[in-house]
Amino acid sequence: MQTDIQEIYTKTISPLPNSAKLQIATLILEDVTGKTAIENGKAVDESIKQNGEPVHALTMIANMATDVGVTDLAERHDFYAHGKLED
Repeated sequence: MQTDIQEIYTKTISPLPNSAKLQIATLILEDVTGKTAIENGKAVDESIKQNGEPVHALTMIANMATDVGVTDLAERHDFYAHGKLED
C-alpha cells in the first residue's frame, strides 16, 4: 500500500501547482479530523491565510495535532507518520 501511495503522489499530486496541493492537503485533513472546509463563512483557501499569505500545510498539521492533544509531534515523527514503534 505504501508503494501505491508513493506512486499516486509522484505521478498525480507532485506535478500539480502548490495551490492545488494545498487544496488536496486541506481536503485530506478535513476528512481525517472531521473539521469542515468552511470557517467563519469563508472557503478553506481564504481561511488558511495568515498575514495575507497561505499557511504551510505542515503548520496546519501541527496546529491540528496540538488541538487534539499531541504535543510531541516533532519528537515522535516516525511513530505518527510511519507507525514505527520506539526501540
